[in-house]
This record gives sequence, structure tokens and C-alpha cells, in this order.
Amino acid sequence: MKNIKFVAWCKEQTKRDDAVGDIAKDIVTDKEWPATGLIAVMVGHIKKHPNYSDKAIDALKQAWTEYRATKAK
Repeated sequence: MKNIKFVAWCKEQTKRDDAVGDIAKDIVTDKEWPATGLIAVMVGHIKKHPNYSDKAIDALKQAWTEYRATKAK
């Protein structure tokens, strides 16, 4: 099971032409995306991939920050 609300938010971001759009595309197609709202677990999941980059981690953190900002409204 995925973190449905965050993944749903990511689906809305996939057409963006920036790093958040790129990571959103990866998240929505990742069948093993963690079912958690913990950023540390999501970062750890990305780090398991052999070709991950710090840019992917930065993009995830930016996406998470933007997602959390929408939840605060």
C-alpha cells in the first residue's frame, strides 16, 4: 500500500517541467513506494536504488514540503 494522499498529490504534479515533476513521475510509477508519511523512510527508499542522486533526494524533499504546505491550508 502506498502513501495514497501524497502519491495522489504527485500524480497532479507529473506534468511539471521541474525536479518536482520528475520525482513525481518516479513516485507514481514505483510499485514499491513506501506506505508512510515519514520523509526519512521515503529518502531511504530512494537511496536503495543503485543510481540515485542527491538531486532526487532534494526533489523529494521539495515535493514533500509543497505537499505539506497544501495540507496546512
